[in-house]
Amino acid sequence: MGDPLTGHVILIADPRAQRFVRDLQGALEQRGAETLIAQEPADAIDRAREFRFSVAVINCDDASDALRKLIHDLGLLYGSEAASAASKTVGPHLALARSNVESITGALGGLLGADRH
Repeated sequence: MGDPLTGHVILIADPRAQRFVRDLQGALEQRGAETLIAQEPADAIDRAREFRFSVAVINCDDASDALRKLIHDLGLLYGSEAASAASKTVGPHLALARSNVESITGALGGLLGADRH
């Protein structure tokens, strides 16, 4: 059986285009996922119109309410504000505080692997 991330399209929504985002993108792509990065809510909206995502990974520390509302039902939330954002999320989600690349990729593997059973 292959990696549970293979074939999934994942949106990474983080207004800070930093090394962490690039590292996360690389790790997800190594596991077979396709990724897109959105720094601004408008970019995320455009991407959502163009592509069908399996999940969105959202940095809640800097994400706007508009961005969280757009993808509230697709999210893995991370950052110190993840728990607060998760309390307002009605769809299925995971919330990780102080996340690293390994914890996010592992959580996504579990989340998306469960969808295949």
